[in-house]
Amino acid sequence: MPTLASNEAALIGFPLITSERSFSKVVYFRPGPVDHPDNRIPVIGLNLAERKKILESRKAALLIWARMACSDGEIQDEEKQFLSEMAEAVGISDPVEDILKQARASDPEFLYDHVPKYEDRVFVLLRSYVMARVDGRVDAAEEAMFVSMEERFEIMPEDRELIRKTAEDLENPEPGAVDQRIEEYYKASSFFEDEG
Repeated sequence: MPTLASNEAALIGFPLITSERSFSKVVYFRPGPVDHPDNRIPVIGLNLAERKKILESRKAALLIWARMACSDGEIQDEEKQFLSEMAEAVGISDPVEDILKQARASDPEFLYDHVPKYEDRVFVLLRSYVMARVDGRVDAAEEAMFVSMEERFEIMPEDRELIRKTAEDLENPEPGAVDQRIEEYYKASSFFEDEG
C-alpha cells in the first residue's frame, strides 16, 4: 500500500471546533498521552510505525478537509484560512494551494482508509461538516460528499444526526455545552489528552 507524504517535524493536535466563519474560537484536541512541554506527541514510547501511522492519519484528515473545501467548486477565503491553520497544526508546511492540488489528485478511498478508528472518523466528519457550512449553507455537491463520507466511514445513524446538530450549534455566537456522546468519542479518540 502506498503511503502519504508526511512531515515528522511537528506532531501536534489540531483544532476541532471553531466559531462560525471566523475560525477565531479554536478548541485544541491533542493526541494523548501528552507529557511534553510544547504539547507534542512524545516520541519516546512510540515506534517509527506508530509515528508514521499518526502522521499519515493527520495528512489524510487534512486532505479530506481540503476535498470538502473543493467539492462545491469554490474555495472561500475562510476555507483557505482553515486549511492553513489545520496544516500548521498537523505539521505540514505546504502552501494551501499545494494542499488543494494534492487533495484534488487524491483517491478519497485511499484517504478514508488512513482514518481507521471510529472515534477519529467522527471528528474528521464533524470538522468536514463545519467546513461545508463555512459560507452559511451546504450546497448539493457538499451534501453529496458528506453523505458519501458518512457511509464510507460507517457512521451510525444517531451519530450522523449528532454530527450535524453539533456543527449547526457551533454557528451560534455562544455555543452550548458539547453533547455527552461527543465528549465520550473524544476521550476514546487518538486526539484525547488526559490532563488529569
